[in-house]
Amino acid sequence: MATGSGTGTVAAAPTTYQLITLARARQISALVSLSDAALTILVEAASDSIQRKCNRLFLEETRTEVYDGRGGRILWLREFPVASLDTTEAVIITYSDDTTYTYTSSYFNFNARTGELWFKPAYFGDYFPTGFQNIAIKYTAGWQIADIPPMVQEATARLAHSFFNFETMDSSMQSERLGDYQYTKKADAGELPKAITHLLAPYINHEVRV
Repeated sequence: MATGSGTGTVAAAPTTYQLITLARARQISALVSLSDAALTILVEAASDSIQRKCNRLFLEETRTEVYDGRGGRILWLREFPVASLDTTEAVIITYSDDTTYTYTSSYFNFNARTGELWFKPAYFGDYFPTGFQNIAIKYTAGWQIADIPPMVQEATARLAHSFFNFETMDSSMQSERLGDYQYTKKADAGELPKAITHLLAPYINHEVRV
């Protein structure tokens, strides 16, 4: 089965990256009394660490990614779950003769859960041609914040609490101050508490699609 590799550029990213609301974070009693500003710092730090650990984005955003074509009718998109392809400029392909063709979303099917993209049977003659950075794909992937899997939300809340309690403090920690409040987070998000890693296990993307 032919696949493709890609490098992505974010076309419309969230202004902040929070995997849970502040209300959800305050379900942990130790975080209830924190100000919105202080709690936001903790939640954003926890969200960033979890994103890195899982090797994926969770919040829905629209992306434009450029891929190397390897021949065949299937590509694997970098981010998932896939919500939609751009309606008018879903895929732009440059062929070996330097001609460029823009495909609308109507040419394709995709597996929302896995990010697999392929030409519909009606377009059997169409394919993703071999080439270097010759395929651009615009699509939307990820969850709305309310729909982020419960275990990911729980992991985020627990990690925010962990940062608050300095349970992960070591020589790789980095500090930031907001008024009279200071939090500390790990520079390397590879090592998270075991209980949190266990919650995230089903959502860790072990496949490198870049």
